[in-house]
Amino acid sequence: VVWATLSGAARGARNVNGRLFAVFGATLYEIDSTGAATVRGTLAGAVGFVGMTSNTTQLVVSDSSRLYVLMLADNTFSAFDYPGTGRVDYINQYILFRYRDSQQFGRTSLGDATQIDSLDFASAEGSPDNLVGLIVDHRDVLLFGTDSMEPWLNTGSTEVFERNSGAVVEEGAASEWSIQKLDGSVFWLSQSSRGEGAVNRLQGYQPVRISTQAIEQRLTGLDLSQAYAYVYESEKSSFYVLQVPGLETTLVYDAFSRQWHERAEFVGGQLVPDRGAIHVYAYGKHLLGADDGKLYALDANTYTNDGATLIRDRIMPDSAVPGRERLEYGTFELDCDRGTGGKVQMRYSNDGGATWGAWRTREVGAIGKFEERVKWSRCGKARDRVTQVRCTDAVPFNPVDGGYK
Repeated sequence: VVWATLSGAARGARNVNGRLFAVFGATLYEIDSTGAATVRGTLAGAVGFVGMTSNTTQLVVSDSSRLYVLMLADNTFSAFDYPGTGRVDYINQYILFRYRDSQQFGRTSLGDATQIDSLDFASAEGSPDNLVGLIVDHRDVLLFGTDSMEPWLNTGSTEVFERNSGAVVEEGAASEWSIQKLDGSVFWLSQSSRGEGAVNRLQGYQPVRISTQAIEQRLTGLDLSQAYAYVYESEKSSFYVLQVPGLETTLVYDAFSRQWHERAEFVGGQLVPDRGAIHVYAYGKHLLGADDGKLYALDANTYTNDGATLIRDRIMPDSAVPGRERLEYGTFELDCDRGTGGKVQMRYSNDGGATWGAWRTREVGAIGKFEERVKWSRCGKARDRVTQVRCTDAVPFNPVDGGYK
């Protein structure tokens, strides 16, 4: 559902003590609970993600060349050249950033992001790789390089930040904007000297691979440096949403079920990735910003994106038996929402998903006709059957189960 219309592509958003700020195009907006926007500042550029964080008195925005500071008390806006990149974070009244093309990270003055001492920096030297990104988690500063990750601590000593020398992780990050916090941990698209293209979750100081072989095959051969992710928690599930240029769908990991699924829209007869680029939770709503200059509110009872078709797909497990005997498939029956007035399609593959037959369409029952059975008969024989169901109507679908009888 469209909640607010702004100008330019979505670049970043931040909820600061109940105040919602977002950068679209070259403009920093403050947006109230009705979706009305007020301009708070103008950035030098209009493309690329921005980092956003805050201390107790300031909102800080970074676009990889300048640091922008909004005073929260009186909305005074100022901009400064600085040597950092887009990603910024906060710990103990310091704003942290990484220096471009180096192993170094720096900090602003205590409680004041408008001041940076050129001597206030440190180097992640546990591995000889340049930094890709950083994030603060459980009071650790996690510094991701191309091949490794180092945790640092704000010790309060004369050095201020010190490396945890016993906890170097030999997995780096493929993309700065894939590094996100979720479900009490950190998730990221990883790379190392051994290769790239896996998604990891940090458990303690150990990377745990959560991507499947199928997901990693999808990522093979793509430029992962431009990948990005956002996270959110809804209906007791926690989602890591990964957008990778070159894929026709959006990859989503559900941390509750530990399962992956894909999201897509149907445009001109083709699948395209879900339009969400950034996420922020504000005013009791999950808000997604997109390249079309709109903020969308997620609504479990809406089955389109601003009128555009959403794809709901379910691919059943391969039903081949160990001996590859030819099996007879009589009738396929689907357990899904019925009595909605919509339609559902089914097709199957007899060679394990390499090629597919034609779609066959069935009604799920007129509105209120909840006893309707959704089934397809005369489904033939096969040795390696895979079945897919799809709904593109703007109605509830929720395929619970399906099988042959």
